[in-house]
Amino acid sequence: MDITTTVLKLRSDPLLLGDYNAYRALCSRRISKLRRNLYGKSASRSRKYVTKAAITPQNIAENTKYAHLLVYSTERAWAFAMYMKSDSGASALSGPTRSHIITRFNKAYKYASQLLALLQDPESNASQNDILEAKAYADSIAGAIAFEKRHWEKALAYLSTARIIYLALSAAVRGDTFKEILNSNIDAGVRYSSYQLRLPRNQDIDTISRQHFPKDDEKLLSAVTALDVDILKEPEEEEHVAAGSSAKPTAVKSITWRTRTAPVEDADVALALGSVVAAEKNLESYLDEHKADSGKSRADQFDEILAAWQESADVIKKTIDDALNDGASAGDERIQALQIIYTYVNYNLISWRIRRNSVMATGVWDDKKEKDGPGAVAGFKEEVALWDAILQDLEQATELPGVAADEEFGNELEMKRHYYLALKCSAIAASHANIGNRLNALALYHRASESINTAISLSPQIKSTSSDPFSIPSEKVNILATELKANVQRYHALAEMDRLTQQSATLAQKLAVKKPLIESLGVYPEAGVDFTNLIEFPPKVKPVPVKPIFFDIAWNYIEYPGLEKEVAPVVNEPAATTPMEVDDAKKDEAAPQNRGWFRWGR
Repeated sequence: MDITTTVLKLRSDPLLLGDYNAYRALCSRRISKLRRNLYGKSASRSRKYVTKAAITPQNIAENTKYAHLLVYSTERAWAFAMYMKSDSGASALSGPTRSHIITRFNKAYKYASQLLALLQDPESNASQNDILEAKAYADSIAGAIAFEKRHWEKALAYLSTARIIYLALSAAVRGDTFKEILNSNIDAGVRYSSYQLRLPRNQDIDTISRQHFPKDDEKLLSAVTALDVDILKEPEEEEHVAAGSSAKPTAVKSITWRTRTAPVEDADVALALGSVVAAEKNLESYLDEHKADSGKSRADQFDEILAAWQESADVIKKTIDDALNDGASAGDERIQALQIIYTYVNYNLISWRIRRNSVMATGVWDDKKEKDGPGAVAGFKEEVALWDAILQDLEQATELPGVAADEEFGNELEMKRHYYLALKCSAIAASHANIGNRLNALALYHRASESINTAISLSPQIKSTSSDPFSIPSEKVNILATELKANVQRYHALAEMDRLTQQSATLAQKLAVKKPLIESLGVYPEAGVDFTNLIEFPPKVKPVPVKPIFFDIAWNYIEYPGLEKEVAPVVNEPAATTPMEVDDAKKDEAAPQNRGWFRWGR
């Protein structure tokens, strides 16, 4: 039939905004559409007041939509009651509005009871799970009626029955469907009803539900135990844990932290802290057995205890908020005890996170020693990130309630901050040393040495506590201080050697290039004139040529400018018998004429 799934799907979208009136309208539309599909035109709106045909077990056996029709009718009446309850405000607590709300809840219970009776009939062919779902659904509506009437005993009985049935169904069927219906209103109703009945606070909601379940109903009891045999067993009735298996959580009655002891009265808080103790024992046993494993594999085992501490913090925060909403004052002893427990849980959550990051950093260091080049650089980055995360966690620890007023605890956190700051600076210095930047490595090692010396000066003011999961022994602090001091001295010497080497190279280069001013008169001295190097004195013996020697074979064949010579023309003598003829035009050309300027004759 999927009764619970149908209800959750109906409520998901409209109730996300808290609009019960929209949810009621949605149910009305679904009912009208379903009636037209089942009964045809006879179910039209014009025939609203016509007597409707009764639903029989045979109808449900033939078509499960008849069961959904009753579910929609129940949800419409329930939505109408919730709408009036949320819209009326204070007037819903008394008067006719309250009576109207109870009337709507009664109508919803009428449809739910009708659905349960039909499914219990063998002719409906309903499974046992469907009958249990209808029973839990009807009891949740009956619990809401008793809740509005302020009949707390009846409300607790009905809601406890519905809760046990849904828990048994959730154990038999995979999925979170039944857990969602429990978180919607059933758990809150059980808690408030037990509060009104003044039940002991050290009882958790599961114990309360088991105590108020109607065990005299043998048919219901057998149906529930068929789904989950241990659903109604008390914790002391469970079998003992076998040797070598994981530790089971036990309720914690009180906690002690920083000379303060706070009783644990709320059952949910006690069980949450008990699960933390069990997770811590499992982790410690694993770490003792796997000391040879790598740091990263051991760090992966911290997830369980971190989740347990986080869950405990959420439970305590919710308990404090519920108590304040119920009218408890901040100065109440119970609230003060819860605040101490809340600080204790948050501090331990931060402590285990720091311990996990320390183990991971150790694993990174082990892997880094086997690598060179880019692999080592990546390892340095990861290690620095882990130390930085630890410093952020310590900063978060200083902001916890009550820490600022505890001077000794403040000094302890400050000492740990300087210790991890020294480790961070040391890792950065090692990365600079890896690439040959020794001067920066010296500065960072010096900074780390100053931080560890500050931590050593704060150590005498701190009392050692064995319960602190990340306490730093003084031996580790002293060993780190010795290593950093040695690294400072080593890189101081290396940096000084680099400085002297660079200075010698610079001086040699300067002396090799430098010339006297008299030999470089053709070059402008941009850096200024060095008056200590005008000439070379005393002068050194240098070979010089006595006279220049020219080896120019073309000397006699090139007419250089300004060296023209007048050469007499060579005329062949004519034969004696042949008279020489002289051309008058050439004769005139050969004879130079005196001309004035601009080639004009005089």
